[in-house]
Amino acid sequence: MKRFLILIVVLVFVSNISFAFNVENVLKENLMKNFAKRGLRDVKISVKVIKQVDNPKGFYFVKVNINDKKRNRQVSQFLISDGKIIIPDIINVKTGTSLIKEMSFKYDTVNIPTKDLTLMYGSKNAKHTIIKISDFQCPFCRKAYKYLEPKIKDRKDIALYMLNFPLPIHKNAMIYSQVFEAGMAMGYNFAGELYSGKFDSKSSDEIIKYFARKTNDAKRFEELVKSKEIINRIERQKKIAEKYGFRATPVLIFDGKKVEGFDKALIDKGLKSFKN
Repeated sequence: MKRFLILIVVLVFVSNISFAFNVENVLKENLMKNFAKRGLRDVKISVKVIKQVDNPKGFYFVKVNINDKKRNRQVSQFLISDGKIIIPDIINVKTGTSLIKEMSFKYDTVNIPTKDLTLMYGSKNAKHTIIKISDFQCPFCRKAYKYLEPKIKDRKDIALYMLNFPLPIHKNAMIYSQVFEAGMAMGYNFAGELYSGKFDSKSSDEIIKYFARKTNDAKRFEELVKSKEIINRIERQKKIAEKYGFRATPVLIFDGKKVEGFDKALIDKGLKSFKN
């Protein structure tokens, strides 16, 4: 009897692998046919099944990578599919939670070295790490700051790193990053005021002079803000974000687990994961 049970388990396991493999092939084939109809014949596509979803039956959480070298475009997208049909997401109406976001948080991890990032709070030797990819003028970055920072500011087990990603659509984003980095280099954390929004209508010179007066060496601060050292540091951080495929803010990474956009439920989930 025991042998029969083991055989059944093995057959079910092999069957699941077979179905998953079939979904990968069918979805890839169908996507390539779809692109060909649009005149895109040189596109490379890879499909990886990550996990079968509970509902709807027969569907899988998959990652699709699309590389269009001819047009210099690359896209990585999480989807729910059975190979023939794509479901962009499944939303739980009662809780408002997104299955794609929930599954991505669990299975889509990233390991970004902290060497060129800026330690905002905590110790480099802390047990847990949060990396924040942020723009001081981004409205949702400001919401994320107000929500997250009070929860972690006094925790000794968490190190919070800033990865500056000033977006060109925000007029003062770059100067805010420069002020932040210059302040941190001199031992001042101006993040709270920079996220406040009260300087958005000010000129770069007005912003620099305001924060310079808050330091013990205004002249040094003003020189540092405009220095190649600070500007190059920010540019390096931007390239790191782009290297890992990030194009927008905010992104919070909890020990490798990503929360893209301002999502309170997933931020709480990220913090809760530190207790495990």
